[in-house]
Amino acid sequence: MTSSPWSLNRTDTQSISSQPPTFFQRWTVWLTALLMLSCVSTSHAAKLVERPDWADVFAAQAVDGTIAILDQRTQPATQFVYHPTRAATRYSPASTFKIPHTLFALDAGVVRDTHQTFQWDGIPRSFAGHNQDQNLCT
Repeated sequence: MTSSPWSLNRTDTQSISSQPPTFFQRWTVWLTALLMLSCVSTSHAAKLVERPDWADVFAAQAVDGTIAILDQRTQPATQFVYHPTRAATRYSPASTFKIPHTLFALDAGVVRDTHQTFQWDGIPRSFAGHNQDQNLCT
């Protein structure tokens, strides 16, 4: 029999019990996990304050949106939210990731500056604006 990093040799198996865990052992593991999760969820509890007065900001731009701001200067923390139903709904982040990724690339020196040109690969895309050379300004 050949030895591999994924196989157990005889000395490894000597400490492993062949008996399945008892009910008490399984219950203890689940109880410990449950207690740990409850500590995590209660440590982040924040007072929720709805802000319907922020609707004007979204109406002025003719968009349906939401915003949630967590103020940790108070104890417990206060979460201000406009449109809480929408805030609780998961959406794709879409282009919002372009901002931090651009900053990461600039900081790491992967991109020289906002005028560095990225050559179009010549493959036609459905959005005409993508069918050309790009830079961070486009």
